[in-house]
Amino acid sequence: MPFEFLINGTFLRTSLDDYLTTHGISAETTLDIEYVRAQLPPSTAASYQHDDWVSAVDVLSPSSPVGGWAAGSSLITSSESRILSASYDGLLRLWDLSGNVVATSSASEAPALTSVTSLLAAKFLSPTSVVSAGFDSRVRIWDYTESNTGASSTFTPRVDFLAHAHAINSLAVHGPTSRILSGSADGSAALFSSKLSSSTPAAPAHLLPRPSTKRRKVAGPAVPVRTAGALLHLTGHTAPVTSVIFSPRDASVAYTVSSDRTLRTWDLETGASVATLTPCGPHTALSALAGMKALSLLAVGHVGRAIALVDPRAAGGQRSSQASLVGHKGAISAVAAAPEGSDFGLVSSSFDGTCRVWDVRSTRGALDGTSGVGTGLEEGGKVGEASYVVRRAALGGEESGSKGGKVFGVVWDREVGIVSGGEDGQVQVDR
Repeated sequence: MPFEFLINGTFLRTSLDDYLTTHGISAETTLDIEYVRAQLPPSTAASYQHDDWVSAVDVLSPSSPVGGWAAGSSLITSSESRILSASYDGLLRLWDLSGNVVATSSASEAPALTSVTSLLAAKFLSPTSVVSAGFDSRVRIWDYTESNTGASSTFTPRVDFLAHAHAINSLAVHGPTSRILSGSADGSAALFSSKLSSSTPAAPAHLLPRPSTKRRKVAGPAVPVRTAGALLHLTGHTAPVTSVIFSPRDASVAYTVSSDRTLRTWDLETGASVATLTPCGPHTALSALAGMKALSLLAVGHVGRAIALVDPRAAGGQRSSQASLVGHKGAISAVAAAPEGSDFGLVSSSFDGTCRVWDVRSTRGALDGTSGVGTGLEEGGKVGEASYVVRRAALGGEESGSKGGKVFGVVWDREVGIVSGGEDGQVQVDR
């Protein structure tokens, strides 16, 4: 059984003699050395082929967030684990772990404000519903039913939420409160409730789709889908919002990052922006976001090809970036925390055609005045290195995303594994 060794919370990557010399420690000093079981290298278990780019993925399993939220009513079993994928062809697909398509959503007409229906984000909302969004500027909830034989599994649209004027880049869900967050290219975020009632806000009139004058290619009348508006419209960013999450500790708090280089903290009771940080410098657009609950840190990916570990509670004048994880050769597209029980793990996806697995305790010292260029971390901060690199099996392990291998989305589930999707049209599962 392989082990890793830590001194003062940091992995030992050299001999003990080199460690003592580097840190100016006498050989007579007693060191407390912690050992933990080493993480095994990921191995590709399956790839699921799509007709177009895969923009987003999510997992339903006994160990997934939705599986945990549903545990009190309808326990998810391992055989019921599913993978959700969203594609640029405008379709949602649900897969079982044998690689079979269990259900596919129907293609729908885009609203009048756009002719593009490509999807950019999708999440499980519950074991029987999912939410999607994309270029058509609407957040749609789909009810999902699956027969015992799988022969009549269907997606049925329940409601379209309208609040944005441009494409929606990111979604976040919180099942216990029935809340949905969206982040849009129009520079705003919005909060919705999946529980519709008489008090649910109406959709803004100017965002309602106009009736299409085109002749339908399919027989039968269109099924009307209810429309609704947002509970809160979160404005303040000056460029596209690229990623949104609920706080892992408090669902009444949200975090957003944007191409305007800022990370904002929002009070979802009032809709107010209560803090704004520029954690990666004034010239680095932020592109991805994940919460690390046990450490009270946020993992912020950016176009500078690195991930900053940020303390969102940092006040003015304090350093907000605690460390920077470097190694990717392209912009960061998504980050996800390790499953519950692994407080220090992360996985990231990038336009360089890889996913990387990180343990934030694995660092190689502080930055000097030059090595921090492009990492979004000021001099003196720690630098982390990836434990493993996961390449695209469909491209024969090519590391560069220049050959159609950009990875757009990734999630990490304890039972299913690391699930990613990208420009190669594949959902790849790595155990």
